[in-house]
Amino acid sequence: MNVDIMDLEDKTVVSISGRELMAGNVRNFKDAVAETLDSRDKIVFDLGNLEFIDSVGLGALVACLKRVRQRHGEIKLCRMSSSVQHLFHMVKLERVFQIFDSLDAALASF
Repeated sequence: MNVDIMDLEDKTVVSISGRELMAGNVRNFKDAVAETLDSRDKIVFDLGNLEFIDSVGLGALVACLKRVRQRHGEIKLCRMSSSVQHLFHMVKLERVFQIFDSLDAALASF
């Protein structure tokens, strides 16, 4: 799993690429995004290149959202694969996160 972080004016895009976000690599994910979560208020997680996420990975995303919301920031998600989107719907996380089909739509939503 790779995490790429790109600042676009007052917004930040965190692109997660690789096959999966799960228990085996969630610590690396948390370490990679820690500074961004503490210093940015408008963050989009681009999940377009993520094929699988397990419950630990879901928990990590929820923890990121909680951390940013404590500072009155927002996290949006975009470009989910159908399998990842299905899992979000199964556990009803679409009620917690704003999810967009495209990066442009997610960025424009702030």
